[in-house]
Amino acid sequence: MKIGRNGMKISSIALLLLITTARGQVIQLPDSLVAQGTTIEVVKSGVAFTEGPAVWSDGTLYFNELDKFNTWKVTAGGASSVIRSNNNRSNGMIFDNNGNLLVCEQARIARMTVSNGQTVTVADKCNNAALGEPNDLALDSAGGLYFTCPVWQQFTGKIYYLPPGAASGAVQLVDQGLNNPNGIECISERGLLFVAMTLDNRIVRYSSVNSGKFGGKTNFVSVFHPDGFEIDFHYNFWVVSHDSAAVVVFNWQGVRLGQIKLNETRAENCSFGWGDNSYLYIACRENVYKIKTRMKGRKGNLPVLLKSPLRLNHGETYPLSSLRPASVVNDPSFFTIGVGRSGNIINLTGKIIRKKAYAVAGSGADLH
Repeated sequence: MKIGRNGMKISSIALLLLITTARGQVIQLPDSLVAQGTTIEVVKSGVAFTEGPAVWSDGTLYFNELDKFNTWKVTAGGASSVIRSNNNRSNGMIFDNNGNLLVCEQARIARMTVSNGQTVTVADKCNNAALGEPNDLALDSAGGLYFTCPVWQQFTGKIYYLPPGAASGAVQLVDQGLNNPNGIECISERGLLFVAMTLDNRIVRYSSVNSGKFGGKTNFVSVFHPDGFEIDFHYNFWVVSHDSAAVVVFNWQGVRLGQIKLNETRAENCSFGWGDNSYLYIACRENVYKIKTRMKGRKGNLPVLLKSPLRLNHGETYPLSSLRPASVVNDPSFFTIGVGRSGNIINLTGKIIRKKAYAVAGSGADLH
């Protein structure tokens, strides 16, 4: 508790930004995450059970409509169309480094060309056994693919890994006997993998992760029915709480920072995207929303980020794995980098990775 000027006690919750929007949505987050006056915008309405939001750098949103087996495209200008019908029960999606969508489908992971909706199989077997129903997926820095396969009616499930460039049947088992693993994210530069165990009300952290192998497994945070989630450049976790119809935000230490409460029956998944990657898109049961944040999502497309420079404060650091394609950076070890007054991107040894890549706010010498 804090004491105000008039002697009244002020609850720590008052330190959070509390915004109630016109649609009854509530934003209860620190100003460092979402600015005062921010609104939640409807991107697409009138849909049935949305999932798998993925946003290209030009602001084009792609998502799946589970109840009608449609894959939708919504441009930044608001024009919407179905680019794929009868989509084989498509669920979670993520862009690869070539601009194609990797899609969780019934019994396989597919790669979809967004211009025409055509798909090819990327993964369909593990030790000659069918995959079941892949749910969500994440890429590591090498281009390998982690994905979850829950079996909801049996309260079990597995996590798989497809090495980069491997054949569709070369899927490796990472972990099994899990209570319906769901959303999944990877932080390669720290050797970590995070998985939402929805019916256990928790997110699990796998440590010493490398090419589908891991050294340990611990609980990271407790949250009611976690579904899809995203991680920003500051390692904050934006976790969709399914039956609460909310996005709950935790910091790197697992401390709860606040939430975005939506006027929906359920929320399903979320994804950062568009321009500097600061818009959070939220897929819900009947609508898809977006909200402008002060954070930058870890997923993105480097050339577009350079066209729309980030404004960074002196002393901020960002992981190299956020910069894509990797060939631009040429640093496979993915050390943490800093941005100094000159605008150069440098690693912790002082080596210049790329000159004048970003505009920089604030002052001070280059970081070392």
